[in-house]
Amino acid sequence: MIFIKIEVVNPFLPENQWVISNFKSFGFDLNKDLKNVGMKRKEFEMILKDLSLDVSADNINGAKITSKNGISVYKMRYKDQKRNMGSSGAYRLISLILVSEKKAIPFHLYHKRSGKKPKTDLTASEYKKVNELVDDISNSREEV
Repeated sequence: MIFIKIEVVNPFLPENQWVISNFKSFGFDLNKDLKNVGMKRKEFEMILKDLSLDVSADNINGAKITSKNGISVYKMRYKDQKRNMGSSGAYRLISLILVSEKKAIPFHLYHKRSGKKPKTDLTASEYKKVNELVDDISNSREEV
């Protein structure tokens, strides 16, 4: 079996600041997300390490939200060690997977049971925005 590694983009590194600004136009703001769940950037980096273990080009450990032309969005579950909660009741990380570029780009984080704005799932509006995001990326690729 061939294992192809997918690079996880850390949106808080200076060279990746475009991630936060580009996704804001679709209504997703990781800075606000971290405040809502009460997480520091260092803690978020631990989730990014877990994400890097959960993604490869031949296997992604998460629930697919949508997919089009090699662009997929997945919802992954992660435990909350600070609150001693397992993955079923804790963090949800929404990530864009660009298979041809071998990149995973996290863009939305929420907590199922804790934080300022806990929620059990994405809202209907957020699902619509995720689909618009994938369509926009797919269409921009076709124009090139």
